[in-house]
Amino acid sequence: FSLLLVFGHPFKTLAKRLSAAGAALAGWQGACDCGGAIGLVIKDEDLFPPGTLAISGVTVLSKVSRDRLISCTGSLIIRSGSGLSDTFAEYMRAQRCHVLPVDDFACYEGGGLSGLVGSDRILVGSSGFMNLMGIRLQENLNIKNAIFCAINDRLSGVFLVNYNPIGSVQSALMTILTRKILSLFAIRDFNITTMMLKQKFKIPSDRAECIEVLSYSERYRLSEPPERKKQPTALVLREGLAPYVQTILGGRSLQTAVYIGAVISLLGAILGLVIMFLMCKKGAFEAATASNTLMFMTAWLIPIFFLSGLTSKY
Repeated sequence: FSLLLVFGHPFKTLAKRLSAAGAALAGWQGACDCGGAIGLVIKDEDLFPPGTLAISGVTVLSKVSRDRLISCTGSLIIRSGSGLSDTFAEYMRAQRCHVLPVDDFACYEGGGLSGLVGSDRILVGSSGFMNLMGIRLQENLNIKNAIFCAINDRLSGVFLVNYNPIGSVQSALMTILTRKILSLFAIRDFNITTMMLKQKFKIPSDRAECIEVLSYSERYRLSEPPERKKQPTALVLREGLAPYVQTILGGRSLQTAVYIGAVISLLGAILGLVIMFLMCKKGAFEAATASNTLMFMTAWLIPIFFLSGLTSKY
């Protein structure tokens, strides 16, 4: 009896929990994928879902037109595919600016982007990147979480971006860092650094060391959609890190519960055979009734119901 429910009952408990979080696990294969995963690939939108990023201001620092500045900067950001892409796309539509074709696009390890828009060479990045590229900034322009744009090696403008952390992402981030799950931050947004995450999400210094720092080439590779189609592990409908982490941890707990339940069921079956053999050997046939056998088999369902609690406490 217990072996028949060793997967079904814990999966029912987990499915109900994940449904409330806006996710679903793809059965036993999904649980095995979660249990065998090396680590979690975390992207821009996992940390800052739509609605948590906003452009609060634009300052033009050269003779270039404001529309040209917005179009050039936005085109490179959209070409990079970072979490700021949708934010800039919406801002450009509101300002009636257009996305321009970008040639020779490149991403630098120093935290910046470059490309050709028409005949102009565009550099977009953080203040540190501008200094690395030989473009000096005034002291009053050394702004955190700002995006700088240089056209033809001349500083042309600065965009002020607001990053608004949400509590659910903070809780999920602390969960994976506390459990020391290998987290691969495939972040394309050059403003999102380990120091920035530590400050925004109030991560302790000892936990911040668990954040795996990757090169930008690795970040772009890991954040690309898979080339070959494979059986899905789970379906996550809500934005943010929380449902993603709940699904992975839930799949791992389900796999653990099933393995433990299978062992308990097999032990119960072996014990039942031994007891039945001993009763028959001693001639105690009146004890080996159908009701006693049914009671014995039903009693082994109790551990399975307790194991279902593993999928609701992870």
